[in-house]
Amino acid sequence: MIRAMMLVKDEADVVGEVLRANAEWCDRIYVIDNGSSDGSWEIVQDLASSIPAVVPFARDLRPFSDGLRGTAFEAHRREASPGDWWCKMDADEIYIDDPRTFLEAVPWRYRRVWNSSYQYFFTDRDLERYEADPVGFLATPVEQRIRYYLNSWSEPRFFRHTRGIVWPRTRDGRFIGGSAVGVFGNYPRRIRLKHYQFRSPEQIQHRLEARLQAPDGEFVHEKLQSWRSDSFSAEVDRRLSEQGSPAAARCRGKTAWSPPNCFSSTLETAATSRARRICPRFPRTRTTSASSSLVAVPGAGRRCVPCARSACRRSSPGV
Repeated sequence: MIRAMMLVKDEADVVGEVLRANAEWCDRIYVIDNGSSDGSWEIVQDLASSIPAVVPFARDLRPFSDGLRGTAFEAHRREASPGDWWCKMDADEIYIDDPRTFLEAVPWRYRRVWNSSYQYFFTDRDLERYEADPVGFLATPVEQRIRYYLNSWSEPRFFRHTRGIVWPRTRDGRFIGGSAVGVFGNYPRRIRLKHYQFRSPEQIQHRLEARLQAPDGEFVHEKLQSWRSDSFSAEVDRRLSEQGSPAAARCRGKTAWSPPNCFSSTLETAATSRARRICPRFPRTRTTSASSSLVAVPGAGRRCVPCARSACRRSSPGV
């Protein structure tokens, strides 16, 4: 059985699509609303009436913390059996790999699975399409609407239930962290997902304003005043440069929210290729798949983030 803990705040334009997609493989999605004011919570409640996997768990108005997921874990952990899986789920993520099939292949000795996150961005070309027809743009399913990405992030997403695991707390009883502790053994393959964190000018601006209200230490990289500001463009450039891609280094000052035009001709051509392991311990993949609408990013996946070993800085074969 797979159980997920989802945090939601003002994701009305995408949360329904995400829940419907993820309910196809997840048995229970415990949704915690963190103070939505755009109808997200009402969408969750409406879907729960027709999709048994969706569980409107609670509304929690405290400042954002990944530890809020611990409330759902604590409430339902006694229902879980050894071998069940828990998922840290976000309200703007859709999986490329089928988690049920993927997790069934994970040997018992591995108890944690990391993701390979394809971070989708709102680009200058998306801005042109949006300004030409805002209503039609927003009515398009997010997987067709937002098309440009970098494979630039990884973190633990699933952990296996075993007796004795607990969610960490502070001395005053607050849950902290994004996962239970007492989970050992990282599976050496990553599960792929699409992360749609930037979807329209209004949504991006609202996201930034919410980040400004977050506690110190949270979302430091997104505490910016405007999505059109110079500091925002500088943050884009920093992220692109960190990819170690020669193409990324040429992408300066051309975007609404990157990656910009120098990627466009490559990204708009869909192809099919097998996944390639780049790092022997935590492999990154550069995969294109017609079925998942993914396309190749030049130079992506050249360094393994978790181990950061010089031996992992290998050039990937061409796609």
